[in-house]
Amino acid sequence: MQVGSELRNVFNWLGFRVTIMEDLGAAEMRQRLGLISQSVRGHCFVCCVLSHGNEKGVFGIDREIITVKEINSLFSPQNCPALVNKPKVFFFQACRGGQRDHVLQVPAARAEVQVDAGEIDVPERVIISTPAHSDILNCLSTVEDYVSIRCRKTGSWFIQSVCRQLKDGFCRNDDILTVLTRVNAEVSGLEARIGRNTVKQSPEERHTMRKKLYFRVPKKE
Repeated sequence: MQVGSELRNVFNWLGFRVTIMEDLGAAEMRQRLGLISQSVRGHCFVCCVLSHGNEKGVFGIDREIITVKEINSLFSPQNCPALVNKPKVFFFQACRGGQRDHVLQVPAARAEVQVDAGEIDVPERVIISTPAHSDILNCLSTVEDYVSIRCRKTGSWFIQSVCRQLKDGFCRNDDILTVLTRVNAEVSGLEARIGRNTVKQSPEERHTMRKKLYFRVPKKE
C-alpha cells in the first residue's frame, strides 16, 4: 500500500474530511492551500506534504521551492481566521539537505545538567491575545541538512511510523506529542545500507502548541 493511501485511511478513520492533491507545482501549492485556508472549518487542521526537498524547503513538481514558513503562514490568524486558537498540524516527508546520518558508536555516560533561569518580571495586568504563530505543530521527517529515507518497496520510514503510531497511540488516549515521541524512537532505531555505509534518520518536531492535542478515536461497534 502506498504511503498516501495509508495516510488517507488513518485520517478517514479518525473522522477527518480528507482532500488529496497530487503533482502540484510550488505556485499551485500556494494557491490551493490558500483557498483551503479560506474555506476550512472544524476543530483541528492537518496538512501532510510528501515530496522531495532541500535545506530551503520542499519541491513542487516543477522543482520550485515552497518553504515550511510559507505553508504555516497561509494558516495564520490573518489568513485563516476560522482556525484561530485551534491546532494546526503539518507533516513534512522530504529531505532537508544532502547529508546522511551515519551510525555512531558512543560510550554510555550519565550527564547532569543544571539550568538557572533567573528571575522573570511578570506584569500585574495581562491582556490575553493570540500570537500570530501559536497552535502550530510541524512534524518533519528528518533534521535540518539531512536526507529523509524512503524504501522503494515499503515507502517512507517516517510516514509508515506516523500511521502506525497514530492508530496505536490514540487508541491508548495518548496526546499527539507523546505519539510523535514514539515515532522518533521507532524511526531512529531503523538502519539502512546505502553503498558501503549504514545510515540512520531522526525526525524532528517544532511546535507552538498551548494545549495537549488528542484525536478522536472511532467508537467500537
